[in-house]
Amino acid sequence: VWKFLLTLLTDRTCEHCIHWTGDGWEFNLIDPKEVAHRRGIKKTQPQMNYEKLSIALRY
Repeated sequence: VWKFLLTLLTDRTCEHCIHWTGDGWEFNLIDPKEVAHRRGIKKTQPQMNYEKLSIALRY
């Protein structure tokens, strides 16, 4: 999950859904639904939503 998020954070085309806050390694999910949708596409899990993504982030 962290590699996926880092990929989005370094991709300028994703700035509308996730970006660095400028405070260390802290980032902000501007559009969590879009981030979850992209994760679902990446993992071929179209039913991915923010709730499932947030569970994965905790581990």
